[in-house]
Formats: sequence, C-alpha cells, structure tokens
Amino acid sequence: MKREFETHLRAYRLRLQRLRRLLKPLPRRANVGKYPVIRWFAEAARKRPWLWSFKPAHVVPALYSGAVIGLLPIPGQLLLGFAAALLLRANFPLIGALCFATNPLTMVPLFTACYVTGYNIIHWISPGAKEFRLGEGLQAMTHGDFSGAGDILAAVFLGAIPVGLAAGVVLHLLWRFGAWEARVFKDKLVRLRAAAHRQTEDSAAASAPVQPPVPVAPPADASSPRADKPDSR
Repeated sequence: MKREFETHLRAYRLRLQRLRRLLKPLPRRANVGKYPVIRWFAEAARKRPWLWSFKPAHVVPALYSGAVIGLLPIPGQLLLGFAAALLLRANFPLIGALCFATNPLTMVPLFTACYVTGYNIIHWISPGAKEFRLGEGLQAMTHGDFSGAGDILAAVFLGAIPVGLAAGVVLHLLWRFGAWEARVFKDKLVRLRAAAHRQTEDSAAASAPVQPPVPVAPPADASSPRADKPDSR
C-alpha cells in the first residue's frame, strides 16, 4: 500500500509540474504588468481575485468569452479579453490562452470556418443578399481592390459568434471531465495516504518489543486481626 501511495504521489506531483509549465507563458498575477497597455491596469487587476480564480463560476464565462474573442479578426484581442474578464468576472489567464490560440498556423482554418458560417447565416436571414466569395475577394484585394473586404469581414465577425460558442461548449465539457478526473485522482491520493499511514502504525506496533507484566502487590486483607487491632506493645 505504501508503494502504491508513493507512485500515486509522484504522478500527482508530475501533474502539478505540467500544469505550472502550461500556465507559465499565460498572463498571471505575477507578470500581468509585462503586457502592453494591460500593465496600466496591473495594480487594479491584482486586487481582483476572480481574475485569477479557477472556480467554476469564473472558468465557465472565460471559456465561452475567450473562444469568441479569439476568433475575432482584430488586433488587441488580449486587451478586449481583459475587458471581458473584468465585465464577466472571468478567469483572465484562460481568456488569454484562447486569444493566443489564433496564430499564423491556425488563422486560416479558423477564419475560414467563421467566414463560411457567417456567410450562410447572412444568406439564410436575407436570401437576396449580395453574393460574395472568399477566394474572389482575397484575389481582388491582392490587386488593390478592397470593395469586398467589408462583406468578408462582416461574415467573419458574424460567424465568430456561433463558432466560438460551439467551441466554448466543447471546452466546457472537456473542462468538466478534467475537473471530475482530477477530483477522483486527488481523492484516491487521500485514501492511499491514510491507508499508508495506518499500515506504518500497524507495522510499528507489531515490531515493538513486548514488555513483561509488572508484578502487583496483593492488597492487604481487611479482615486480618492485625489490620483491625493496633499492636498493644
């Protein structure tokens, strides 16, 4: 039992190390002053504990708002995420992580999904809307024609909302499963610690030397005549 507890404890510590490694590049209370513009509000941010809390009430709004903000094709997503965290009382590091999810490697597929979704929504709401294609619009912009840029951006902005909310649902489910698994893992660690402690105590009690019984003097007989009468001499 003690060996199983030590193995489980090493796995628990390894999980903590991995979690710290994942959180290290994200905005945190210790390094929030290093980010442009946000450093102006660093002191105010440090005084608001919900910005750094991983309780469900602060994690859930961060997942949904961060997923939507991360898909918006605008600069300053982190600043917008900070404002959303203050408004929604959400976890700021998670919002920052989702804002960083939009990078040169993921930008094309994510924005394309937002465009297709927004385009279909526009033509579902207004069937007579002007036809505009992403490929044709991008090709025209390479030749200096930005007449279709507004339509493309409108479709991307509109599509970012349902796509981001759908991504938020997936992230929410994954987070709930992860929280449940972590709780089960920690409860098992507590049970193993208690069992290992009991095993140690039992082993110590079993190996302790047996002390011989201490002889006890028999009590004086109250009915003895010497006890009833004092010595006459």
